[in-house]
Parts: sequence; C-alpha cells; structure tokens
Amino acid sequence: MAAKKKRSSIPRYKKMRRAQRLDTAISWIEVSPGKNIVKGYANHFAVDPVTAIIELRMLGFTISADYESSVKQSIKNRSRQKKMRKEQKTKFDEVPGVNSDADFAFIAGYTSGEVPGHSYKRSWH
Repeated sequence: MAAKKKRSSIPRYKKMRRAQRLDTAISWIEVSPGKNIVKGYANHFAVDPVTAIIELRMLGFTISADYESSVKQSIKNRSRQKKMRKEQKTKFDEVPGVNSDADFAFIAGYTSGEVPGHSYKRSWH
C-alpha cells in the first residue's frame, strides 16, 4: 500500500494561479458579494489589492482610477512607515545600555571549592 500524502493546511483557492482564480472568481462573486469587492477578492484569493483590481477589471468590473491610485498610495505609505520603524529600531539598539535585559550579575566572592559565586539582582524600572 502506498504511503498517504500529507494534506496542506493552506486552502486550495489561496494557492491558485491567475487563470484558475479568474475561472473560480465568477462563481465566488455571485455567492459572496461584500461591501468592498476588491478587498474581499484580495483576502479570499490571497493576492495584493493591486492584483485584485487588475483581475477584477479582466472580469469586467469597473474600478475607478482614483480608487486604484489611493490603494497604491496606501501601499507606498505602509512600506515607508515600515522602513521608518526599522530605522528607529536600529537607532534604539545603538544606544549603549538601553538594550540590556535588566539582569545584573557580579562576583560576590568565592565558595569553599574556589568557585566564584554569583549574586543576581533584578532591577525594576
């Protein structure tokens, strides 16, 4: 008997290529129309909003150029904010003493077996 194949935990519709998505999207749109079809399409098929706009236009939906430009602008803003957070984090990591874990250890003396004994203090800020 052949070994059993492992099933992926990712749903099939999230792994589809464009041609498969376009075939499936027609029936999906009939069943679950939402308030924002672009956002719903992007979430359901695991694509970015720009790809969702392109594919919905291929299916015959009219999506305004203003909405498309606002989506592209929000993507740019999000990437810019992510870059700024990353720069802030690197600046924070470069400050000496800020990156400590607040556990301080020092040698308090030696034990009877000539092994240094450690004493730990926890500081609460």
